[in-house]
Amino acid sequence: ASDVYKRQVYVNTIVMHEPLIAAKQSNIPSIVHVRELPEHDPGLMKVLGETPEECRERLFENSIFFIANSKKTEGWLNAPTRTSVVYNKVSYPQSPTRIAPTETLNVCMVSSNIKKKGIDDFFEVASLCNTNNNIQFNLYGPITDEVKKAQKELNIKNVTVHGYVPDVNFAMQQNHVVLSLSWFEESFGRTVAEAMLNERVVVAYEWGAVPELIDEETGVLVEYKNVKGVANALKHLQKNSELLAIKAKKARISATERFSNEIYNLELKKALETFFINS
Repeated sequence: ASDVYKRQVYVNTIVMHEPLIAAKQSNIPSIVHVRELPEHDPGLMKVLGETPEECRERLFENSIFFIANSKKTEGWLNAPTRTSVVYNKVSYPQSPTRIAPTETLNVCMVSSNIKKKGIDDFFEVASLCNTNNNIQFNLYGPITDEVKKAQKELNIKNVTVHGYVPDVNFAMQQNHVVLSLSWFEESFGRTVAEAMLNERVVVAYEWGAVPELIDEETGVLVEYKNVKGVANALKHLQKNSELLAIKAKKARISATERFSNEIYNLELKKALETFFINS
């Protein structure tokens, strides 16, 4: 390899300061792969000890080029001439089980099951669908205090809490629909992409980077925190199994074209080559 390829610094997150500072002091160009949205992540800002504005200024001062994991993240950086968008890669099964026509709609959420991930919304949606015996809900992930509280207060019969599952793909393929109800703005939306690649339909809040991943042909977008809208969307899908299957197929095609390992490697290569040429 030529020397130009040996004298670059690539940092895979905004959290690490030292490699960028060392690179700058050594006159070595650096690139940061930005996967976070600091203005919507106060917890991260507390850990880093800086405001979102200070974080951006630090990045601009110590790096000359960026890769953003979504257009939403690119928008936060607000440096289009210095930024390339490369969506995250997501692993997926080569031959997922296709959705077959069925009277019962199985709906799941795969989550850390804390408040900011929309766990309360999940149980509220299930409660709104409680009179429809043909919609059943499955919750995967840690059985948190929030889960225990919701179970105790609502006491609804259409939710099965499975706890932690080692294989997310297997869990998703036991269901027809995957919910994404995060309260904070996702910089990408890995669970959404995983569901699409598993040929499942996502019903999600129109929030963060999620609208970049799905549209009305490949999923269902609902106004932020509109739990009644989510419940109505599920009732509609339950009555329209053909529509469900069509959306699922289109979702997998769309996701494969954007989030597969092969596409990620190609897009990352192109972005790095642009950086090499301009540095």
